[in-house]
Amino acid sequence: SAAIPYTDVLTITSDDPDYPVKTVALQGQGLPVTAGVLSVPGAVIEFPATAMGDTSIVTVPLFNAGTQDLVVDSVIFSNGVFSATANNLLVSVGTTHNLPVSFIPDTVSGYICGLYIHTNTKLDPAVVLLGTGFEGFFNVVEPTGNPYTVVVDSLVGPLDSAQTGDEIGIFDGSTSVGVAIVNKSSFLSGNQYSLNYTATPGNPGVQFDNLSSVLQITDEVTVELWVKINGYPSWNSIIASSMYSLMIGSDGNVTFHWDEDGGGWQTITSTDPVPLNTWTHLSAVRDENNYIKVYLNGTLSATGWGSTPINSSSLSLFGGDFSGSFDEFRIWNRSLTQTEIQANMNIELYGIGTGLVGYWNFNEGESTTVTDLTGNGNDGTISVATWSTEVPFNLQSESMKISGTTWQADTDKGQVGFTPGNPMTFRYFARRNGAAAVYEASHIALQGDGNFGTEPYAVVQVNSSTESIHPDRVSTLADLTVVEDSGPNNFSIAFNNYFIHPFDPLG
Repeated sequence: SAAIPYTDVLTITSDDPDYPVKTVALQGQGLPVTAGVLSVPGAVIEFPATAMGDTSIVTVPLFNAGTQDLVVDSVIFSNGVFSATANNLLVSVGTTHNLPVSFIPDTVSGYICGLYIHTNTKLDPAVVLLGTGFEGFFNVVEPTGNPYTVVVDSLVGPLDSAQTGDEIGIFDGSTSVGVAIVNKSSFLSGNQYSLNYTATPGNPGVQFDNLSSVLQITDEVTVELWVKINGYPSWNSIIASSMYSLMIGSDGNVTFHWDEDGGGWQTITSTDPVPLNTWTHLSAVRDENNYIKVYLNGTLSATGWGSTPINSSSLSLFGGDFSGSFDEFRIWNRSLTQTEIQANMNIELYGIGTGLVGYWNFNEGESTTVTDLTGNGNDGTISVATWSTEVPFNLQSESMKISGTTWQADTDKGQVGFTPGNPMTFRYFARRNGAAAVYEASHIALQGDGNFGTEPYAVVQVNSSTESIHPDRVSTLADLTVVEDSGPNNFSIAFNNYFIHPFDPLG
């Protein structure tokens, strides 16, 4: 398992009266793997917001970190709006090939796509591609002089008030000098939740019934989740199925059970206890050689050997005479490496990954159903668990950024754009069920000096407009504010419950 020397002693016992016990010294040397190893810096790549029918191209760097040349046999996309060609592409040792990937959205929507790369007939870990398609309502000027970036720092209010693909037009007078798009990643990282279980023997926290074939795994498998337990039980199950189970004993150690085909239940137990009242990441792996590993917080804690298990036809989370919380439950039909476990344990996934066949992040925050984000349909039913806002890790706020670029006027060339010193105005465009609305925002002058004009910052509020479908409604509300605060280029947009609400349709 590593490029290091190994030593051990083989002890043989027999009924030979002269040599009842015989020992043999064993020595071995592990060598480095001689192969090409594909590395893609950044597991998530986001494309710029793109108008329907237009094309954005982003290069995906493919780096060969191995010791032999590798060949990219093919690339496969799970969504047809993304495309690239890479057949029989040679990537030499220590070199990077920049693969151009095209994004051509065909609707106003956010897109999530898995990029699956086959090298030397092997499927490498998937790359997640994110993109946003928008209508292109505002006729923005072509790039002219110096660019100026407007960043929407946050969207405050109910998520159903704004939707992916909505447009924020940026104006200098009557000239549309830029646009900021509500992008897909803004809605991938909303509120975070976990589930809390109170000891109820005989009743699991979450039950999964009628499992699809993708979860009936008889080969390689990795199961992982975060747990926080309040006390060591006499009996429990963290993950329970008819094929395997992950349990915590009265001493706090983790035991992985698996049912061998014809061989009964086998177990291995960790050497390290799970700390109380502390979020701990647990993972169990069985590789193609039936070698079993248990990790605590990404550190190897137990190993053992097994054989082929039976199919799994049932699955549940948390049960027994102890209480605690759990989050980020994942099942893979391949054996993850320790590096992969450590790289992914503190981030949310997008339901895309090579071999990811079940993923539940428990961020619903309500209802009794937890959704399988892989799209395989293995949703779970909450039995006795309750929702909690206490989570093992917090998401990066940078994923919420929405930005647009405005262009400074180039008077020498007669090109339009924004003029430094002039106040900007903003309009919010949205379409719901085919009906469109444009909300005009006017500039409120404040005292001082700033990028918008002569003010230190600018506040923008919604006013009625001849372009608005509902001018009476808009004129009575202050739905939209844009604030430049604490330095240039930082804005926030906030709106209340009445803005583009699904129960108050625009049409």
